[in-house]
Amino acid sequence: MSKNKLSYKAEMNWKQIDPYCADSITRLDVNVLCKLCAVLECEIHDLLAFHPPGEE
Repeated sequence: MSKNKLSYKAEMNWKQIDPYCADSITRLDVNVLCKLCAVLECEIHDLLAFHPPGEE
């Protein structure tokens, strides 16, 4: 799914979604994650992975 289509379905600006797609987020926004999960019909753990510092 394109970022444009995802942003349209999530009713968000694509600039809010871009860092999540590029794996370059610096601060998690729970509202963004909830909207993405609703559109993608998935759970938050499907979108995120925890990597402890030094274990990347």
